[in-house]
Amino acid sequence: MIWPTCGHHVAGEGCCREERESVAGEMCCKEERESVVFSDDFRWSGWYPPRGYDCIQIHERADPHTWHDNYFCWRWGVKDPGMKWSSAGPILGMKCTRILETADPHTWLDNWLCVPRDSKLNLSWSPAGELPDKNCIRWIETADPNSWRDNFLCG
Repeated sequence: MIWPTCGHHVAGEGCCREERESVAGEMCCKEERESVVFSDDFRWSGWYPPRGYDCIQIHERADPHTWHDNYFCWRWGVKDPGMKWSSAGPILGMKCTRILETADPHTWLDNWLCVPRDSKLNLSWSPAGELPDKNCIRWIETADPNSWRDNFLCG
């Protein structure tokens, strides 16, 4: 994994500063941990927050297929990317990506994942497979029969 600040690999290849910290068993520069790398630092969870991650809940209340336990997460030890979920349209003042699944009849037309306007994350959504030349993370809810097996958030 390459961190954006210095361009060094973790564990033993040197830091921009002498100050180091252990993150997930690897030594990293603290300043390097202030940036997140898509998709290395992110993870989808269809079953509660995984250990070692901070998360936002992805919940469409109108969908009866267990969307109450789905989370989009980033690793502990990296700067909080400031993400927010909206199931009622884009959030004013934020850079938002529409999360759309037209095959699902449960109001998936107005859901958005947002980051601060100045975020370096440039996200794209695909309801029909990974996007070419992008790093993608699959979003899957196995209990939902409405085509939630081929959806990807890409960056």
